[in-house]
Amino acid sequence: MHFRTNAAPTGSGKTYAATTFACERIPAGMKTAILQPTIKLCQQSSFDAKKWYPGCKAQIRRIVSDSGVEQKVSGRITEYLNTRDAQALYERFGFVGADPARTLVRPRRDST
Repeated sequence: MHFRTNAAPTGSGKTYAATTFACERIPAGMKTAILQPTIKLCQQSSFDAKKWYPGCKAQIRRIVSDSGVEQKVSGRITEYLNTRDAQALYERFGFVGADPARTLVRPRRDST
């Protein structure tokens, strides 16, 4: 897992750069999460990404805080990424009888 940050000034293209970086990785099967400070910015970024990369619409997902949802955002993100891993394995290797929606791929933990 890699973390990248961008602390450039307002209006310098941080959101555009992050969205482009994330969407260009989708066809290679790589996952990227973009964390943003407001729901409105998340909505706009998601809208823009789907417009700029129409072939990736199905893989672009916006997960924001919601007072009507009991599970925290971090838990929802983890669940989504695990489900996507299971779905990708199912599609790639065709495990017969496997249910990708119920199979969780857990990240490997370092033994240190």
